[in-house]
Amino acid sequence: MDTRREIADANRIIKILSGSRLYGTFNEDSDYDYIGVFVEPAEYVFSDRKIETAPLHNRGSQEKTAAGDQDGQQYSLRHFLKLALDGNPSILTAFFAGPEFWDESDLAGKALMELAPLVVSMKAAPRFKGYMKNQLDRLTGIRTGHIPNRPELVEKYGYDCYSDDTEFLTFNGWKYYDEITIDDQLATIDPDTAQLTFQNYTDRVDKTVKTEMIHIESYDSDILVTKNHRMLVRGRYAKEWQFKPCENLKINAHRFRNSLINLAADNQNVTDSYLSLLGAYASEGCVGKRLKTGAASVLRLEQKYGGRLEAIMEKVQEEFPCNIYKGLGGRDVTLWTLADRTIAAKIDSECGVGSKYKTLPDWITTLSKRQASILLEGVIAGDGTAHRSDGWVYYTISKDLADKIQIVALLAGYSAKIWGPYEPTGMHMVRINHPQERLVTKKNITTLPEASHRVVCFTVPNETLVTRRNGKPSFHGNTKYAMSVARLALQGIEYFQDGIIRSPMTDLQIKTLLNMRHGTFSYEYCVAYLRELEDQMHSVIAEGNLPNEPNYERIYYASQEIHQLKWKLNEG
Repeated sequence: MDTRREIADANRIIKILSGSRLYGTFNEDSDYDYIGVFVEPAEYVFSDRKIETAPLHNRGSQEKTAAGDQDGQQYSLRHFLKLALDGNPSILTAFFAGPEFWDESDLAGKALMELAPLVVSMKAAPRFKGYMKNQLDRLTGIRTGHIPNRPELVEKYGYDCYSDDTEFLTFNGWKYYDEITIDDQLATIDPDTAQLTFQNYTDRVDKTVKTEMIHIESYDSDILVTKNHRMLVRGRYAKEWQFKPCENLKINAHRFRNSLINLAADNQNVTDSYLSLLGAYASEGCVGKRLKTGAASVLRLEQKYGGRLEAIMEKVQEEFPCNIYKGLGGRDVTLWTLADRTIAAKIDSECGVGSKYKTLPDWITTLSKRQASILLEGVIAGDGTAHRSDGWVYYTISKDLADKIQIVALLAGYSAKIWGPYEPTGMHMVRINHPQERLVTKKNITTLPEASHRVVCFTVPNETLVTRRNGKPSFHGNTKYAMSVARLALQGIEYFQDGIIRSPMTDLQIKTLLNMRHGTFSYEYCVAYLRELEDQMHSVIAEGNLPNEPNYERIYYASQEIHQLKWKLNEG
């Protein structure tokens, strides 16, 4: 377990329900989001050492979330108070949550929550105003050029969606829309950094609409989307990525991404040697089984003399000693055998047997860039071939293995696409390249005439999705809603007017927010309503009902007392 997590769990003073279940906007599929606060050990407080955050969930760090799971973040007392004093809206909302929303607390936690009135000040105004402006700019197209869909605009614009033959990358691999359930997490990328994360969707769209569609096809991409679909692009000479409606893309002026940034930490549950073994097995291995029981008993890997697998197997043998045989039966091959029943059974279970049915485990999506590179190196050392100077090609008859190798390549920082199957062999080819941004050219874009199309999409917090069509991945925007903007505006008005944020929200507020989520209101109504809320919030801020600054002195001394109280509680 992460050391930060161990310290945070052992010294937690309170765990507060947050998110939709705190606001009152949850449904039966919503998970349980929490904010935890912990007191750092004395040796951390009285030194340069510190722990500001730690994860908080009821699952392993490499496991996906599901409906009903507990998820969230823990903050040290020092960091929690700093964020509150700076006016962080999420922290303030948790700070004002009543005891009925405390999942656990001790005397120190109760003492912390009594400080909420001392935190209240006008210092939160820039945070609320800035968030409101940024999100409204996105919603109205000032920042993105995108006009979001509403039911009344479907006839004119079509939905901001993908064609239904689009696949979405999930925690468990590529899936079509109909295969994805609430248990799945979708791959997303940060719009600014392209960093990969897996997130639960908050809404999904599945509609048949009569509209034109735009087909964009290049060496790297193949997407079929509605005209107003949000494309993540960069200007030819620009540094920053931005969302642009598909119909507004300019020829030879906008570039597409064809790779992502994987900043995940190493999966501590797998070793480098095992990753090398997995890669080697996927390409050149087989499992020997007992005749009577059918139980896996030995791994065999084989390649011609002088092949690239020899270097990989040297790494494997750092942890898994193998018997090595050369020239058996007069053949010019090297044979490696690993007589470890546990490992043989594990690989048999995770990777399958036979060239047509081989695969890689689902947990490959948890690998860091470094680990994905190790696995990819092992795979390519078997059946991979260098292609010119910019990458490799890999051939396999297994469709599932090709899919998994493509994911590994993307996690390792490459672009990757799949072609085939080619007749008569049924062979699939994975083409792996060093990433290169491609300009949109005239030959890349085709507008399909108006017709009835089934379109699908998901809403995720990062506003982006990793998709694939005809074997070519793409990184573009998702359907965006205005509910979160309205929720924060309503809470901001209450905070600057009354110095408190009540939870749950009122029945009328909840009904309004859910109607916005479900698309009941027109786009024009949503924008007008949000503008009205923005004006109200600015008005109550101008009235200046709150102190200019928090009560720093009282909070400072109180925080010292809370630290000491928790340390005493731990002792006794």
